Amino acid sequence: MPTLIPRPGFMPRDIEGFPPKSKRSAPGALHLAPGVAREITDDELNFLGSARPDVMGECDLLTPPVVHTAAPVRASATNVTDSTSLVVSEKPSKKKGSAE
Repeated sequence: MPTLIPRPGFMPRDIEGFPPKSKRSAPGALHLAPGVAREITDDELNFLGSARPDVMGECDLLTPPVVHTAAPVRASATNVTDSTSLVVSEKPSKKKGSAE
């Protein structure tokens, strides 16, 4: 759910008039006060954006990040054999005073 945070200087307000079938975070008026974070529903956010742009202009909105899930990895039916081996070669370190 999005979080609405009224900025400092915001006059406390009780917001009413939400459509009857809208999903609400709490019954009754939505109480907003400066610096107090409120989780609101998407329906409340849509209402505030269209009916009360003055309130939205005085608030910061935090939205939860969208989490994308990766599709499961399918096992390959092909047999894979490793015909090579990893060879690590090390260069000898240079000693101080030696010339190469």
